[in-house]
Amino acid sequence: MSKNLFRAGIFFVLLLPARAQFGGNAGDAILYAVTADGSGDFQAVAPFTENSPQSVAAFRVTSLASVPLLTSEPFPLFRQILYSTPTETFAAGIDIENTVGLHRLFLRPVKTLQISGMLNPVGRIVGGANSFVSFPAGLDIDGDIAFETETVLVWFRGQWPFIVPTTQRGPLGSPDTSGFEYLFQTPGLVKFPALLPWSNMAGLFPGAGWKQGIDLKMLDVDAALGTMIRQLRLRPGIQTPTFRIPGHTHLFVLQGSVTITAAGLNTIALKQNDYAFLPANFAVTLANPKPYTGPGASLPR
Repeated sequence: MSKNLFRAGIFFVLLLPARAQFGGNAGDAILYAVTADGSGDFQAVAPFTENSPQSVAAFRVTSLASVPLLTSEPFPLFRQILYSTPTETFAAGIDIENTVGLHRLFLRPVKTLQISGMLNPVGRIVGGANSFVSFPAGLDIDGDIAFETETVLVWFRGQWPFIVPTTQRGPLGSPDTSGFEYLFQTPGLVKFPALLPWSNMAGLFPGAGWKQGIDLKMLDVDAALGTMIRQLRLRPGIQTPTFRIPGHTHLFVLQGSVTITAAGLNTIALKQNDYAFLPANFAVTLANPKPYTGPGASLPR
């Protein structure tokens, strides 16, 4: 495929997720879940399961709006750190409208989900909300323009910075291929969740108490990094069984609202752009508080 045909094809593909929601109808709750350092299985447990004092202390909820903006010199990028340890970071990155990306080299693999705005990475390619990208270490990119102020959720091993300025091509790709072209031409690095199917949790985990109206979408499994990344959908009025995930998990509300209840703690309401950190094996229940008003709404559910 020639570069011109490649660019034209990607242009039309990227426009679809740029104009789409996160795969939910009005009233649905959609969450982004990044699990690390352990299995990502949703394991239903008894409602009276207790959490350890250590895990209760590690559990936390944060609103993105309350997190301070940090600059990222020399890059024209703002950061909001939602979680950071010496071995792992989960954050939001913000590119202001008309910002042009500097030539930069990725020091380590980075997983990103664009949640708002519109980006022109190269040529006629345009991407928007609900674009998932795995940036590999050694990739160099530059010249991308924020057509609209964009916000991207970012996960990576270690702490900032994960990129450094460069004036040379990185080790990935051929000399006549740009970093962005390498990214789009390499299978699995760019995904559009709007084009991926939802799987019903009752079918994935039969007999475990999962109801119709709770769905899961797999975005990425990276054995080398020890991560599993998914989206979770709850229809209005639906509540999960009490469950735990063996690996610690970052939850971010993409659409709608949910309540989260952990053993021994009060129920907490989460709205769009709120974040929760679940320690490994932390037992919780999630619910979509919006009332169901569809067919059979007057019947017991």
